Amino acid sequence: MDPLLANLDRQRKLMHESNDCSVRSMVLTTRLDYEQAHQALALAGRKDNGAVMLYKIINAYRMAGYSTRLMRVRAKTVYSLPNDELILDTDNYLVVLSDHVAPMQGEEVLDWCKGKKIKLDSVYRIRIK
Repeated sequence: MDPLLANLDRQRKLMHESNDCSVRSMVLTTRLDYEQAHQALALAGRKDNGAVMLYKIINAYRMAGYSTRLMRVRAKTVYSLPNDELILDTDNYLVVLSDHVAPMQGEEVLDWCKGKKIKLDSVYRIRIK
């Protein structure tokens, strides 16, 4: 397992977290550590071990000093997303599915949904302000 992902799992267990895809995505698309991302999302309204609405995730990014931009990608699934012409290998993205969010660094989805033909809801580019 990737050392960064293994560290996220350790931090997740230390904080007794589950259902934390938004926290993990925030860590992997920003310069925040797990605890900082967890706090930012809590300030935006996320409850421990709970799902969170997309607008609260976007607000957490903005409060933490990051800009979010909805991308008008042509890709319809996670599988085809890395090949989309709007995806740059120098940017980080938040990939939004019907009941899940996943981090994407450049053209690589860093999550269990990588390479799967799961329908995309939206994709946001994440950049530091």
